[in-house]
Amino acid sequence: MDVKLVLMLDQPVTVEQIRSLHPLFQPALANVRGPYNQEGAANPGYLFEYTWEALAILLSDRKIRLPKVIRRWLPEIKAVPMESSTAETAASRSLPQRSTQQFAREWLPKVQASMAEQGFHYSLAEVTNFYLSLRTKQLVLLAGISGTGKTQLVRQFAKAIGYGDADHCELIAVRPDWADSSDLIGYENIQGQFVSQPFLNVLKRAMAHPDDVYFVILDEMNLARVEHYFAEFLSFIETRYRDDDDMVVTAPWINRADVNGGQPVLIPQNVMVVGTVNMDETTHPFSRKVLDRANAIEMNDIDLSWAAATGPAQSLSGIYADALAAPFLNAKDLSDEQKAALREPLKLLVSINEILEPAGLQFGYRVRDEVAFYLTLHRGEQLDTLQGFSSDAAMDFQLMQKVLPRIQGSSMAVLKALIKLLSLLSKTPLSEEAEFSEIAKAVSLEKTNFPRSVKKLLFMLKRYSDDGFTSFWL
Repeated sequence: MDVKLVLMLDQPVTVEQIRSLHPLFQPALANVRGPYNQEGAANPGYLFEYTWEALAILLSDRKIRLPKVIRRWLPEIKAVPMESSTAETAASRSLPQRSTQQFAREWLPKVQASMAEQGFHYSLAEVTNFYLSLRTKQLVLLAGISGTGKTQLVRQFAKAIGYGDADHCELIAVRPDWADSSDLIGYENIQGQFVSQPFLNVLKRAMAHPDDVYFVILDEMNLARVEHYFAEFLSFIETRYRDDDDMVVTAPWINRADVNGGQPVLIPQNVMVVGTVNMDETTHPFSRKVLDRANAIEMNDIDLSWAAATGPAQSLSGIYADALAAPFLNAKDLSDEQKAALREPLKLLVSINEILEPAGLQFGYRVRDEVAFYLTLHRGEQLDTLQGFSSDAAMDFQLMQKVLPRIQGSSMAVLKALIKLLSLLSKTPLSEEAEFSEIAKAVSLEKTNFPRSVKKLLFMLKRYSDDGFTSFWL
């Protein structure tokens, strides 16, 4: 191929300039394999197709004399100043256009069947609990020993509802040296330009496509201190509110003229963040700040026998972002009827908090509210019709995910709290002076309404008996 140089630009075209003009480039390059991706950044490769219209847009703000061979083909394009283009982009906003027409109790069994067809066998209660945890707040922790399917739970769930591709399901490997959000969200380089990182790119894609669901998997989340590199996310997720379009949004996280075409980047309602964690000598423990803001799902129950083969799963489509959007943000969002239905669970939470308080382990309003949101969703969507997911099972999941993970220590107050909690949840009178062997014989998992929590409390009590210290985590 013969190539002749006919024009040399005096200044290179920057990524920021491309992104600011991206709304104009999209129609100009709609029918060719152009060099820019959906975020306005460059696609990897060589010799992409371009159009004369796109070239006119690119050169519209440059005061240069074009050779005749170019002028003869170049269409007339009104000059577009960078500031004007940025302002137009910032003013525009994508809003949801589609809604899910199926009830969750109808499509969740199909999700479980689809996951089983791929060889990943999770109970319907586990799949439904994961769904409810995401709807309660878009931050979920999956904890367990290596190889228990934590990452695959997210991947296969996303795939089953139609969002398992790399564009919608982003895996980010956390590194031990992360000390702030720059490796997660982005940073300003020495030239003063902002360098976006994968998490920020997902947020921008989600803002541009509000009907789609986006999953971010933070793999080995606690290899670095979560409170350091994730502090900004934890703070911004607490600023959620409903805007004039009834969308759940946060305060702007990144607000720069050279990022996202000048449109402030926030955490939209269609982004679900899931952290996978191991608890061993190579990782960092979670602070209560983190535990209070997430559902911590433990995945340590292992059955090594081969699961029975399943038949073809039913196809599933038509699941949009509204199916996972949070309906409640504050306690005031609950109606009087919904609060009345929570009377018994709230009495149980009050009793548990009274037991935890002498050990300094009590929880606050945030935990109460998020347990209430979870249980209200469970009741409102009639999820008790699903196998293994009665109202008591839902409360059992919440005790395991919102209350018990905060218990640790070596004091006598912690020991007494464990025994009193076992007595309350198993409905078994227990002496604070009893040995572990006596308590283990007295407590029956078959007779309690909360077998998961009672089993975990027995494990924690045995650890205290053996080591003089206990913790929720393995």
